[in-house]
Amino acid sequence: LRRPPRSTLDRASAASDVYKRQIADLQAQFELALRIREQTTIANEIVLMIRDLEAQMTGIEERLRQDDFEPEVAGRIGAAADGLITELVVVKDAIYQPLMVVSRDRLAFPIRLNNRLSGLLNKLQSGNVRPNDSYYKVFDELVAELAELQTQIDVIFENRILPFNDLLESLSLPPLRYQFPYSRR
Repeated sequence: LRRPPRSTLDRASAASDVYKRQIADLQAQFELALRIREQTTIANEIVLMIRDLEAQMTGIEERLRQDDFEPEVAGRIGAAADGLITELVVVKDAIYQPLMVVSRDRLAFPIRLNNRLSGLLNKLQSGNVRPNDSYYKVFDELVAELAELQTQIDVIFENRILPFNDLLESLSLPPLRYQFPYSRR
């Protein structure tokens, strides 16, 4: 058997190195994309959890109006529910822009955390290259912002929802049901 000329081996070796680099670049892109998707999912599930809590509290307020509760008790529960909804809506609106209906609305209303995470993912997946440091920096900033909102939610739950549930149970009303979409600290 004849050996191919040395230059052919060099080219094959160089092509193999390029291929390995491309695979490593795509793997890094894929891993960051999964991390972004995970944080986007958490953000969106927080919004869904808050919407569900709002609906439960609205249901409680309707039940108070229909049942024979003393006006003082109904007023106290209604005021607590309204305050709780107000606090939760602040967090929800930091994650999700409720006024954005169509894509053109991004020009009229400020984008929120979930849109910025989705935009980062979209930009990351627009090419087949290794993410540069700026992708990781922006991702870390967005994750820190989401962690701050999670801390706010934890405080609201400890200081407002748990006492609210105690109040409901003392009146034989069902407590608010919820499940955190993230691990609480």
